[in-house]
Amino acid sequence: MKRLGALFGAILCFLPLLATPREVTIWHAYRGAEEQALREAADTFNRRNDRWRVVLLAVPYDAFTSKLVNAVPRGNGPDAFIAAHEWIGGWAAGGLITPLPDETGREIAAAMLPTTATAVTSDNRLWAIPLTFKSLVLFYRTDLIERPPQTTAELIAQARLFSDPAKGRYGLAFEAASAYYAVPFLHAFGGGLCLGEGATTPCLDHAGNRAALGYLARLIPRERIVPEEATAARCPRPLCDKRTVVCRRDRPRCPL
Repeated sequence: MKRLGALFGAILCFLPLLATPREVTIWHAYRGAEEQALREAADTFNRRNDRWRVVLLAVPYDAFTSKLVNAVPRGNGPDAFIAAHEWIGGWAAGGLITPLPDETGREIAAAMLPTTATAVTSDNRLWAIPLTFKSLVLFYRTDLIERPPQTTAELIAQARLFSDPAKGRYGLAFEAASAYYAVPFLHAFGGGLCLGEGATTPCLDHAGNRAALGYLARLIPRERIVPEEATAARCPRPLCDKRTVVCRRDRPRCPL
C-alpha cells in the first residue's frame, strides 16, 4: 500500500510537467501586416492546443541566413523557420534542415500545386511546406498615369518624365539586384537560367542573358530611372510610395 501511495505521489509530482505545452520556435523575417497576421495565427493555434505552443522570433532580413547557418550547427537554431526556398539544396546537403517523412511528404505534395512542391524538393524528398507562390505585377500611380505603359519603350519614356534622382524621385522601382526580378528580362531577351529537364546547374553565360543584364544596367546607372538601393531589406512594402510612380512587386498566392 505504501508503494502504491508513493507511486501515486510521484505521478502527481510529474503531472504539471506532462501538462506543460512543448514549445516550437519559429524564426521569420516578416514585417508589418505579414508579421501581424503570423502572430495572430500563432496566438490562435496556442489557444486551441494544450500540447504545443508556438514561439515566434523575428530576425532582420539581412541577417536571417547568416544567423540561421551559424545557430543551427550549435544547437541554437529554431525548430522551424519561414524563408525563401532557393537555399534548400545547400541547407539539405549541410544538414541544416531535415526532410519530411516520406509518407507525409507525399501527402503534402499531392495537396499542392505541382511546381510549388517541386521547388522544395531535393534528392526526391520534400524538405519544406510551401506557404505561398508569387507572381510579378506592375503597379502604377493612377493619379499620375492615365494609361499604363504597353511596352518597355513606353515604360522607360514615362519613367524619365517622373525621375529626379537628386530629389530621390524615380519613375520606376524594383529590386534590380534580385535574380527573381531579373528573370522576366532574361526570358524577354531569349535567355534564362538553362534549367531544363534533367539540368542541375543554372547558367548565365548566354547571349540573351548578357543582353538582358546590359538592358538592366542601362536603366540604373545610365538612365537613372531606377533607384540603386531598391532592395527588399531597404524598401518599404509595398514599394510604391509618393516618390515612386511605377513599381514591380510580387503578389503572394496560396499553393493549396
